[in-house]
Amino acid sequence: MYNLDFKIKFWAAVAIQIIIIFAVLFYFQASLSRGEKILLKLSPPRDPLSLFQGHYLILDYEISEIDKNIHNLSGLNSGEIIYVTLSDNGKCHSAASASLKEPDSGKFVRGRVNYQRRDGSLFVEYGIERYFIPESKALELDRNFRKMREEENIFVQISLAKSGRALIDKIFIGDEELDL
Repeated sequence: MYNLDFKIKFWAAVAIQIIIIFAVLFYFQASLSRGEKILLKLSPPRDPLSLFQGHYLILDYEISEIDKNIHNLSGLNSGEIIYVTLSDNGKCHSAASASLKEPDSGKFVRGRVNYQRRDGSLFVEYGIERYFIPESKALELDRNFRKMREEENIFVQISLAKSGRALIDKIFIGDEELDL
C-alpha cells in the first residue's frame, strides 16, 4: 500500500510540473502570436554554423545600438532590463527613447543591456538576435546570403506583445519575403 501511494504521488508531481511547463509556454506563445506586427531594420545578417545547433542567422537590428542622444541613462550594468520606445518612420520602426521603467503607452520593446560605451551609447539585446534555419533550407540560404550582404533594405517582421516581448515572424530582403 505504501509503495502504491508513493508511485501515485510521484507521477502526480511529474504530471503537474509538465502541465505547468506547457501552460507557461502556451501563454507566452499565444500572447506573442497575437501581438502587433511591426518591421525592424537589420544590418546584413551573419550566417554561422554550430555543430550542435545547426545553421542560424545572427541578426543585428538598427535598434540594438541606442544613441546617447535619445536616452539619459548612465552607469548601466550588463543584463539590466531596459524598455525601448519605438517610433514609426514609415517603412519600419526605430528607437525613440529608452528607460528603465515600462512605458504606460505606445509601442515599446523589452531588452537587456549588453554593454554601455564610454560615449554613452547602449548596446541592447532583445532575445531575437538569432534565427535558426532548418537544415533543408541551408543551401537555399547560402544562395540568398550574397544578396543579403549587398542589400541595404533588410527587415524583420516581429510580433510585439503588450509586455514588450518580441518574437521573429518573417524576414524580408527589400519587399521579398525570405522563405525559411
